[in-house]
Amino acid sequence: ADYQVSVRMGTSLRWGDWSPPEPVSLAMHPPQPAVEGFLQLDDVLLPDGATFFRLTWPAFDAHPLCNLIEYRIRMKRVSHF
Repeated sequence: ADYQVSVRMGTSLRWGDWSPPEPVSLAMHPPQPAVEGFLQLDDVLLPDGATFFRLTWPAFDAHPLCNLIEYRIRMKRVSHF
């Protein structure tokens, strides 16, 4: 969203004039994958025979105001008959 912001200074007795409005944008671009990033998939076989997958990837490039990125992983089983 785009806004216009004006400020003024004052004391407990008197306020100054408002500054001219300045445009401010709070729009953030979504996090982007690293330029040379890739998804690495490793099979992890446990002694009891269970198989897990370990996924690793470089951190995404986020907007400077973004302090939290949530990654969601979706796995879909595909059967071929």
